[in-house]
Amino acid sequence: MTDETLWHKLDDIIFGIYQAENIRDLRLFFLNEMVRIIPHDISFFDLKGRRKGKEIFFDPVTLTIDKGTLGRYYSDYIEKDYTSWATSQMEDIVVYRDSDFISDDARQRSVLYREWLQPMGIVYGCGINVFSHGIGFGTVAFGRSRNAGDFTDDELEILSIVARHLSERFYQLHPTGVSYAAQPDQHQSFEDTFNLTPREREICAMVCDGLLPAQIGAELTITVNTVNRHIANIYKKTGVDSRSALLRKVLHSLGRNTLFE
Repeated sequence: MTDETLWHKLDDIIFGIYQAENIRDLRLFFLNEMVRIIPHDISFFDLKGRRKGKEIFFDPVTLTIDKGTLGRYYSDYIEKDYTSWATSQMEDIVVYRDSDFISDDARQRSVLYREWLQPMGIVYGCGINVFSHGIGFGTVAFGRSRNAGDFTDDELEILSIVARHLSERFYQLHPTGVSYAAQPDQHQSFEDTFNLTPREREICAMVCDGLLPAQIGAELTITVNTVNRHIANIYKKTGVDSRSALLRKVLHSLGRNTLFE
């Protein structure tokens, strides 16, 4: 890509950022356009806010990761993500590269890498902390394979240029910050997050209500073997291996620790 072509593409992206009328369209546009100038294999863009006095990341959008895999990141791995901790300490717009603050050896030993990144073939990462006028709005993460190589200084400079405009547009749309409660998408159900089929949704609810496979089979007029097959699929999609773990994950998706909260 020549310098002139790059600047034309950057100009188009910056123009498009300011044309977006809501933050969902803005995030999807940004992810789609960044493929043109920063090659990568996966990317996602979440929002940042506060809930019950605690900072949270929510309502992620992606064009490259299936719902189940992305859902597992937020339910199982975000608190183990070294980049989440680093970006939470940032007080300005910051473009970061994972390899700048964690060694390759330490990264490969991390749970996040071994259980979430490596199965997707992702080795290198970088991202943006979207921040303007003292307000944090969200984060963008990019990842790519070992064969593609780490993100370069030139690529980080390009991200820095677009990040300033991205953050400013967020501020224009939400000058007091993004409200968790106001986001229509953040109430996406547990079933949608893990892409459960209609039958799996029924059975998942019954399992969480404490019904045994024989009781579920009688209720739905299907065999116990069929029930167990559906339960196995639910466990696989949600990344759990027991009824209690499934219930904990459902409660986590609702922002609760117990049934009676």
